[in-house]
Amino acid sequence: FIERVVLFGSSIEDRCRESSDIDIAVFGNQIRSKALSSKKYEQFARQVFAFSNFDQDYDILYFKSGSNIKNLIMDDINKGEVLYERTQ
Repeated sequence: FIERVVLFGSSIEDRCRESSDIDIAVFGNQIRSKALSSKKYEQFARQVFAFSNFDQDYDILYFKSGSNIKNLIMDDINKGEVLYERTQ
């Protein structure tokens, strides 16, 4: 279900501060409403929030793979670091 995970935003740039949040984009093959209510996504989010070494807040954004997203946030995501990519 999860096809790609990308770390993006200030957390990977020089402008990162202790107060910066951690931005994570998740791409999957399900529509957003179905994915966010799935047990697998819930487990993924729980694991992300379990990192107790960090005091930052996490922003996790979900996008359906292949959807046509045209906005500024996609520019930031495309500059991000791929943390996970599902292989066929």
